[in-house]
Amino acid sequence: MQLYKMKRLDIIIETAQREKIIDLVKESGATGYTVYGGVDGEGMRESREDIGFDYTHKNVGIFVIGPEDLIMELVQKISGLFPNCAGILFLSDVEVLRHGLFSRRVLKRVVKRFKGREV
Repeated sequence: MQLYKMKRLDIIIETAQREKIIDLVKESGATGYTVYGGVDGEGMRESREDIGFDYTHKNVGIFVIGPEDLIMELVQKISGLFPNCAGILFLSDVEVLRHGLFSRRVLKRVVKRFKGREV
Protein backbone atom coordinates (compact mmCIF):
# COMPACT_ATOMS: atom_id res chain seq x y z
CA MET A 1 0.00 0.00 0.00
CA GLN A 2 1.35 3.41 -0.96
CA LEU A 3 0.22 6.66 0.62
CA TYR A 4 0.60 10.09 -0.97
CA LYS A 5 1.28 13.35 0.84
CA MET A 6 -1.37 16.03 0.47
CA LYS A 7 -2.54 19.12 2.33
CA ARG A 8 -5.84 19.48 4.13
CA LEU A 9 -7.38 22.93 4.37
CA ASP A 10 -10.03 23.45 7.04
CA ILE A 11 -12.15 26.57 6.91
CA ILE A 12 -14.51 27.56 9.72
CA ILE A 13 -16.58 30.51 8.58
CA GLU A 14 -19.97 32.16 8.90
CA THR A 15 -22.68 30.31 7.05
CA ALA A 16 -23.33 33.41 4.93
CA GLN A 17 -19.89 32.88 3.32
CA ARG A 18 -20.49 29.19 2.54
CA GLU A 19 -21.32 29.56 -1.15
CA LYS A 20 -18.43 31.96 -1.80
CA ILE A 21 -16.01 29.41 -0.32
CA ILE A 22 -17.53 26.54 -2.30
CA ASP A 23 -17.28 28.56 -5.53
CA LEU A 24 -13.59 29.24 -4.84
CA VAL A 25 -12.98 25.55 -4.11
CA LYS A 26 -14.65 24.51 -7.37
CA GLU A 27 -12.71 27.12 -9.36
CA SER A 28 -9.42 25.95 -7.81
CA GLY A 29 -9.39 22.57 -9.51
CA ALA A 30 -10.13 20.54 -6.38
CA THR A 31 -12.33 17.58 -7.17
CA GLY A 32 -14.37 17.79 -4.00
CA TYR A 33 -14.91 19.17 -0.53
CA THR A 34 -16.78 18.30 2.65
CA VAL A 35 -19.15 20.65 4.49
CA TYR A 36 -20.25 20.17 8.06
CA GLY A 37 -22.75 22.45 9.75
CA GLY A 38 -23.55 23.56 13.25
CA VAL A 39 -19.95 24.39 14.11
CA ASP A 40 -20.00 25.88 17.60
CA GLY A 41 -17.20 27.39 19.59
CA GLU A 42 -15.75 30.47 21.15
CA GLY A 43 -12.93 32.69 20.00
CA MET A 44 -11.66 36.23 20.26
CA ARG A 45 -14.77 37.81 18.80
CA GLU A 46 -17.61 36.04 20.61
CA SER A 47 -19.22 32.70 21.36
CA ARG A 48 -20.70 30.84 18.40
CA GLU A 49 -23.05 28.55 20.25
CA ASP A 50 -26.13 27.16 18.56
CA ILE A 51 -28.84 29.44 19.95
CA GLY A 52 -31.60 28.68 17.51
CA PHE A 53 -32.54 27.37 14.10
CA ASP A 54 -32.56 30.78 12.40
CA TYR A 55 -29.41 32.18 14.01
CA THR A 56 -27.81 34.04 11.10
CA HIS A 57 -24.25 33.92 12.42
CA LYS A 58 -23.88 30.16 12.72
CA ASN A 59 -20.59 28.77 11.53
CA VAL A 60 -20.01 26.09 8.96
CA GLY A 61 -16.91 23.98 8.45
CA ILE A 62 -15.51 23.11 5.03
CA PHE A 63 -12.47 20.99 4.33
CA VAL A 64 -10.60 20.33 1.14
CA ILE A 65 -7.74 17.92 0.46
CA GLY A 66 -5.37 18.44 -2.44
CA PRO A 67 -1.79 18.90 -3.57
CA GLU A 68 0.12 21.68 -1.84
CA ASP A 69 0.19 24.08 -4.82
CA LEU A 70 -3.59 23.89 -5.26
CA ILE A 71 -4.28 24.33 -1.54
CA MET A 72 -1.90 27.29 -1.20
CA GLU A 73 -3.57 29.07 -4.14
CA LEU A 74 -6.92 28.44 -2.46
CA VAL A 75 -5.64 29.84 0.86
CA GLN A 76 -4.63 33.05 -0.94
CA LYS A 77 -8.08 33.47 -2.46
CA ILE A 78 -10.03 32.60 0.69
CA SER A 79 -7.93 34.81 2.96
CA GLY A 80 -9.38 37.84 1.18
CA LEU A 81 -12.77 37.11 2.77
CA PHE A 82 -11.55 37.15 6.35
CA PRO A 83 -11.24 40.90 6.98
CA ASN A 84 -15.02 41.19 6.52
CA CYS A 85 -16.31 38.19 8.48
CA ALA A 86 -15.52 35.91 11.39
CA GLY A 87 -13.61 32.79 10.49
CA ILE A 88 -10.43 30.82 10.67
CA LEU A 89 -8.54 28.50 8.39
CA PHE A 90 -5.77 26.07 9.08
CA LEU A 91 -3.61 23.61 7.17
CA SER A 92 -2.45 20.15 8.03
CA ASP A 93 -0.42 17.44 6.35
CA VAL A 94 -2.34 14.30 5.44
CA GLU A 95 -1.62 11.12 3.55
CA VAL A 96 -4.16 9.65 1.16
CA LEU A 97 -4.48 6.32 -0.56
CA ARG A 98 -5.68 7.44 -4.00
CA HIS A 99 -4.02 10.77 -4.75
CA GLY A 100 -5.55 11.17 -8.20
CA LEU A 101 -8.98 11.76 -6.68
CA PHE A 102 -8.07 15.06 -5.00
CA SER A 103 -7.25 17.40 -7.85
CA ARG A 104 -8.17 17.74 -11.50
CA ARG A 105 -4.51 18.72 -12.03
CA VAL A 106 -3.27 15.43 -10.58
CA LEU A 107 -6.06 13.48 -12.28
CA LYS A 108 -5.01 14.86 -15.68
CA ARG A 109 -1.41 13.80 -15.06
CA VAL A 110 -2.51 10.29 -14.03
CA VAL A 111 -4.77 9.92 -17.09
CA LYS A 112 -1.99 11.18 -19.37
CA ARG A 113 0.47 8.72 -17.84
CA PHE A 114 -1.84 5.76 -18.39
CA LYS A 115 -3.31 6.88 -21.72
CA GLY A 116 -3.35 3.97 -24.08
CA ARG A 117 -2.71 1.45 -21.31
CA GLU A 118 -5.14 -0.62 -19.35
CA VAL A 119 -5.45 0.67 -15.81
